[in-house]
Amino acid sequence: MKRQIDSSSADQRADRFIRKILPGAPLSMIYRLFRKKDVRVNGKVIKEDHILRDGDLLDIYLHSDLEKKWGREPIVEVKGELHLLYEDRDILLAFKPKGMKTTPDKKGEDSLTSRVQTYLKGEAAEAFRPSPISRLDRNTQGMVLYAKNISVMRQLQGAHRCGRIKKYYLVRVFGTMESARQHSMRVIRDPDKQISRVGEEGKIAKTHFEPLAANSYETLVEAELITGRTHQIRLALSSLGFAVVGDAKYGQGGRGQWLLAYRLECPFGSWTYIPIMARRQIDKEFSDARLRADNCTMQTIRL
Repeated sequence: MKRQIDSSSADQRADRFIRKILPGAPLSMIYRLFRKKDVRVNGKVIKEDHILRDGDLLDIYLHSDLEKKWGREPIVEVKGELHLLYEDRDILLAFKPKGMKTTPDKKGEDSLTSRVQTYLKGEAAEAFRPSPISRLDRNTQGMVLYAKNISVMRQLQGAHRCGRIKKYYLVRVFGTMESARQHSMRVIRDPDKQISRVGEEGKIAKTHFEPLAANSYETLVEAELITGRTHQIRLALSSLGFAVVGDAKYGQGGRGQWLLAYRLECPFGSWTYIPIMARRQIDKEFSDARLRADNCTMQTIRL
């Protein structure tokens, strides 16, 4: 089997690349290929730690039956609409509606990532599939950033670890938040109950809250994630006594929290987008709200 290495697969070890294109192969068999000198790049035998470069020709001596048996399954296409906010050769910024999962729990399940991969199927590399840098809760709407190749994924993951990706949310809460504050807590995840709770043995979670406007019973707040724990914003606000409007899990009940990932900054750009219906709700409930203007528009793609 031969593979031409392109920019989406370059700059990684040969053994890791082969594990991606042959996910069904036992590790012992993959390293046996190297020991038997059955892996070559540009005609030369290589070791497992060889770094693949853009333009390399990888040649693996493997029977076609085993290639078929161990090879990666094709992308399962899904139907629906994909809402694009921005796209270039390296990244894609999509808008996730409330009620949709960011990633699927099983093969063929509809999700934002399934739709992004369906949309990009024609340009997707065998060893890399467009993946989100971070996720949104199912009932949170807003921006989700995707890397379109492994090099950019590494850059964004590094930027995320160093705090160079900034994510901002608009959230409506019950009560009056009078001043900005930075909140810190330790969060424990309970996977069985699918909830998070505050506990001394948990992981640190930091959020900055800035009240933007208020009426007699609610406050419109901007939340900036300093860290990214599951349900972090909702749990933090609940612990402060400001339940998120519509939050059935940590608040006073409802059909889904009023939480919008509306602004994102990263080394590749900065974007702001508030759906027209959300703007109308804010204008109606908070007459003194001063919101940032959108700097991108939504394009709907029917898959």
